[in-house]
Amino acid sequence: MPPPPEENQPPENRVFISRSARDAELTGSLAQFLRGAYYRTGYIVSNERLDVSHPPGKIDYRVFIGGNYALMPILRFVGDIVVREGLQPIIAADFDIPRDKTNEYSQRLLLQCRRAIFECTIGNGHSLEIQKVLDSGAMGISMLLLYMTQIPGREFPNTVTSMIRSLANPRPQGYISLGEMDNLILGFLRTPVK
Repeated sequence: MPPPPEENQPPENRVFISRSARDAELTGSLAQFLRGAYYRTGYIVSNERLDVSHPPGKIDYRVFIGGNYALMPILRFVGDIVVREGLQPIIAADFDIPRDKTNEYSQRLLLQCRRAIFECTIGNGHSLEIQKVLDSGAMGISMLLLYMTQIPGREFPNTVTSMIRSLANPRPQGYISLGEMDNLILGFLRTPVK
């Protein structure tokens, strides 16, 4: 069997793409695609950073939105759905947070909300926030976990962490289109908070 064409090339012409680089390339393409949808939503993001100790809105109307920031257009799209429902999206990236206090301040913001939506397709620091909600069940925070999937059978993509895969309550919800994601979020937001 002949070697793949790339192996026949001189070393200086070979292209090596790490898994993380491929993921970044895919999320970059996704971000580019979604930018058009994002700019049509009317969800305006200010360049001015918000104060963590005074998040906007009342606690019962705040919805924490978490996920990998490589998917920021998706997170903003989720924020737009939250706004359409008359609620206040809380995304940690919109707040003035010192780099060395990111986890602490993100969790502080989370605990000042009654609902949380996490986009879990690509694992990152939001796993700590999800664990915080699970550990603080008595705090009354309702949580929705979402992930992108290509297959109607809702199989997890290999980028979803084993922690997310193992959760039974709440069970992560797969979506194959933005419309389906929209419907999952609307169902969650229209369910009364515990």
